[in-house]
Amino acid sequence: MTEDGGAFAKLTLQELRRDNSKSSSDIKSFHHPISAKDFSQPDPAFTVFGHIEGILFMLTIYGVYRSRASRVYWMAEELGLEFRSVPVLQARRLAEPLSTDAPLNTHSPDFIAINPMAQIPSIRDGDLVMHESLAINLYLARRHGGPLSGQTVEEDGLLTMWTVWAAAEVEPHTVKIVLTYDNGLESSEGGQQTIAVSCRSLRRPLTVLENHLAGRQWIVGDRFTVADLNLAEVLRYAQSEEALFDAHPNIKAWIERCQSRPAYKAMQAARAKEPIEV
Repeated sequence: MTEDGGAFAKLTLQELRRDNSKSSSDIKSFHHPISAKDFSQPDPAFTVFGHIEGILFMLTIYGVYRSRASRVYWMAEELGLEFRSVPVLQARRLAEPLSTDAPLNTHSPDFIAINPMAQIPSIRDGDLVMHESLAINLYLARRHGGPLSGQTVEEDGLLTMWTVWAAAEVEPHTVKIVLTYDNGLESSEGGQQTIAVSCRSLRRPLTVLENHLAGRQWIVGDRFTVADLNLAEVLRYAQSEEALFDAHPNIKAWIERCQSRPAYKAMQAARAKEPIEV
């Protein structure tokens, strides 16, 4: 079953020029919900390039919400950033991703020009193009400062350490769990075995995190930071396994704190309006 939202904004060059003349406080964020019918081939001039005839765009996030791009959308909401969302689909979700009428996807030549690895998310921030969701969030935190970023060199190091730890020690196992559900295999013998092996593989890293969170609310310092956001998103892939979190009450309470934040709820609300099936 799909959920329909509002149409994705498509702007003409004249409208872009008009919006570019406004002050930053007048510009609205182009992160609109989309419906199944809105997964049509967008205008490449609007959706792909960061500059059109001298026009400099705000932060552009490439990727649908139902992907690792969710992390970047959450981060942008936390920072209160104006951004433009380009709903690039995963090519694996399409029968013929290279057909002429296929919606913009990770195998589309226009997107390959942005990210030759053919993966989402990517961002364009002025002249900077970046890939890899967790690295993008570290960049955005440092670029915009505030409580989500490191306040000292030591904190910067810890934010990076926990983010790399999440990618290396946790995500390889949690992603197997979520993909098992995404592929409808959770009830099959093979799917159940994959989930069981993944949960066993998570025992050591979750024990480390559980002990780290004893007596503290957040991963680094005394506040919510980019490390909490990055790690919470990596662990979200395993939240279908309730027993795993029940066995680690500190982690369970921590991720509930993370996911109770208004910015997370805003990201999830936009995500819920995207079609599950294309």
